Amino acid sequence: MYCLNADLLADETREGEIALTLSELIWEITCPDEDPPEPATAAELRRHLKTLKRAPPPPPPRYPLR
Repeated sequence: MYCLNADLLADETREGEIALTLSELIWEITCPDEDPPEPATAAELRRHLKTLKRAPPPPPPRYPLR
C-alpha cells in the first residue's frame, strides 16, 4: 500500500490536471526511473494504471516519502 500526498489537488477542479497530477504522484513512487504517462482524463489514467497492475511489484518505498 502506498500513500500519496494529494494536497496539491485540494483546489483543483480540472479533470485533466487532476489526472496528470495523480499520474505524476503515482509514478514517482512506483516507477521513479520512468517518465509518467500524461493522461488527459480519468479514463486515460485508469488505462495507464492497468499497466502497473500487470508489471512486477516495485520495491517498497524509501522513507521519508515526499
